[in-house]
Amino acid sequence: MGKSAKYCKRQGALLGPDSSAIQVRRHSADDLPHRAPVAQPDRASAFEAEGWGFESLRARHIVMYFVYILRSQTTGRFYTGSTSNLEARLAQHNSDKSTSTKHRGPWNLIHHEEFETLAEAVRRERYFKTGKGRDELKRLAVSGKARSSTG
Repeated sequence: MGKSAKYCKRQGALLGPDSSAIQVRRHSADDLPHRAPVAQPDRASAFEAEGWGFESLRARHIVMYFVYILRSQTTGRFYTGSTSNLEARLAQHNSDKSTSTKHRGPWNLIHHEEFETLAEAVRRERYFKTGKGRDELKRLAVSGKARSSTG
């Protein structure tokens, strides 16, 4: 309905700017184009031995996530992070491409843990940033435990 058109209750019609009735066509279900039903392939065949088969994307490309602890050679401070590519991330830290560790390197990897999901890795990273987690980091650094473990 345009700005100049008004509905008149008395006449039961839509009136134009010159008060003349405007024809309004109401569509019924018979007016709409008929749509033929869409053929559906037999869904059960995808699960049969001779069917299309199914392969999970996760099974083909397994991504592991890491929580890592770095220690600065210059300041002795720790840095905790998470990534899916540990070697590339360490290279970024040591080449000053990460703003959070820029100008405080070089960095040594002192500990890392491997996880199947990003959520688990982030949860563990957040733990290491708590008071108890920092105490555990200090124990790890002093004891010189193994550099990796799986979560």
